[in-house]
Amino acid sequence: MRDVDIPGLVVLAARDVLAAMDSLSISADILAARLSGVTPTLSTEPVQLSPDGTTLVILGGKPIYFRSAEQIAVIRKLIVARENGRRLRAADLATHGTLRRLFGTEKWERLKPFLSSQNG
Repeated sequence: MRDVDIPGLVVLAARDVLAAMDSLSISADILAARLSGVTPTLSTEPVQLSPDGTTLVILGGKPIYFRSAEQIAVIRKLIVARENGRRLRAADLATHGTLRRLFGTEKWERLKPFLSSQNG
């Protein structure tokens, strides 16, 4: 099950979980639900950010992953502003240059169509 993208989840082989020496375990109830064909409830929100801020899904597209604390902080600010109907200035978000520099060219190209700018 490689290259499977499920927002908010990590796919692991059951043998890897069972072989782990730390506190990982498999919930029998969750496993039974998965095997019985119960489908997860998918969010209908156009923008979904994982609780840890590392994964963003826009309009059901391919997830965008963030690693740095600064990227996560900026994405969280953008999501909160969107939820509150507020606009933010790019200059106030990227403390070390541009948003393109902060996110990198690849992520920026995926984010740019959803961000608009007026007067910086």
